[in-house]
Amino acid sequence: MDISRKAADQVCWALLALGTLCSCTVNPVTGKTDFALRSEESEISLGRKYHQQIINRIAPLANEELQQYVQSVGQQVAANSHRSHLQFTFTVLDSPDINAFALPGGYVYINRGLLVYLQSEAQLAGVLAHEVGHVTARHGVQQESYGSLLDLVTKAAELAEGNEQVVELGGLIGKAVITGYGRDMELQADELGAQYLALTGYDPQAMVEVIGVLKNREDFSRLRQQDVGGTATNYHGLFASHPTNDTRLNQIVSKAQALVANAVKQEDRRAFLRHLEGVTFGDSSANGIRRGNRLYHKDLNIAFEFPEGWLIENGSEQIVGIPRGEAGKAYLAVQVRATHGQTTPQQYLAGLKLGTMLDSMRISASGLDGHTALVQTAKRTRVRIAVVYHQLNAYIFLGEAINIRKYDPLFLDTIENTHRLRTEEAALAEPLVISLLLAGDDTRYADLGAGSALKYYPEQQLRLLNGHYPDGQPKLGQWLKLVD
Repeated sequence: MDISRKAADQVCWALLALGTLCSCTVNPVTGKTDFALRSEESEISLGRKYHQQIINRIAPLANEELQQYVQSVGQQVAANSHRSHLQFTFTVLDSPDINAFALPGGYVYINRGLLVYLQSEAQLAGVLAHEVGHVTARHGVQQESYGSLLDLVTKAAELAEGNEQVVELGGLIGKAVITGYGRDMELQADELGAQYLALTGYDPQAMVEVIGVLKNREDFSRLRQQDVGGTATNYHGLFASHPTNDTRLNQIVSKAQALVANAVKQEDRRAFLRHLEGVTFGDSSANGIRRGNRLYHKDLNIAFEFPEGWLIENGSEQIVGIPRGEAGKAYLAVQVRATHGQTTPQQYLAGLKLGTMLDSMRISASGLDGHTALVQTAKRTRVRIAVVYHQLNAYIFLGEAINIRKYDPLFLDTIENTHRLRTEEAALAEPLVISLLLAGDDTRYADLGAGSALKYYPEQQLRLLNGHYPDGQPKLGQWLKLVD
């Protein structure tokens, strides 16, 4: 598309202005000149700012001993990196998601959801080293800089046409730390990570092992998604093919092997596993605990009962119930918000302004005051909406289905079965935790799975936790992770 002369002038002035703001710095990893909008001091300041946002949104795991252990491993790796002068910070986040990421300036995070699947300190070091690689190569700053250049040019053209657009600072970095920086940068982070492992005294092969753990977790996630549809979840550092068959990865590891200055560290696997003992597996008390088709929330003193056989996706923002094997056909979502002063549930419902309310009626959800209605939306579809009050919270239910007549009775049953946490349910509101077991001659995953607190695919999940997926068995004298 041709740009008007006025717009072209705006672009030129924008680029000239950009030239006065950016600096061309030497990348500490490659030795080449990088285009960067930020100095190192500014990069550190940016990381510090977003670090506060991260820990405000996702609380650090309340396990000081584990935090110190991860910090210690991370600091050893960072000390052998290209930017050892940075003040690195390593934090375990209280999230069940399988992820680790880094912010510019030296802030590195690993979720407990990923940590519990690791088998050794070397693998932990491999995850942290990969993220340190992103920091040392300034991947976040590079992406922000190129993105900001594009935004600035686009902005200039839009201004010339009288079109204002607000671009959120950090959006590009925010996307990258969750979904990855692209294959080239991820490969470079793995190459740097393998180097840092070797220089720290760990076997660089741990990088391949970590990717293998994550690939197995991705395969299992795909298996589980067969029940509900959707896509499998994976960690952003994964290779497209199986790691043992990836030529470039094997070349990286072989090259790093030559950097091992002394004998590889002798690891005590039992000592590593001891740090994981008692760590929450899956849901935390803060978001509520799923037990089959039910969710129990101790802190909010409330319980939800979805239809038999439904699966529950439990996020920090909402709870979503999905009929098993019928994903895309129906769902029922629940959000919690503060009540608005003296408004009744009916007034609250009307205030949402979701559409024309039909069949509006008051309900009593196991003694809790509420109101519900079918709502005809602007698209002329009908959805079930309800509000249930409990203590100072409003629980908002939204049910949508291709066949609303089929699913609406199920939506209503779930809404009306919402209740205060009963005395006999208190134990069910406690999270599952990692425990340890020494394998004997006859220890088999089928037996362990049958006695496990895990509801879905317990045998496969235990294999994943212990590095034996998809069909391995425990070895005599091996310490195993269980879930109680």
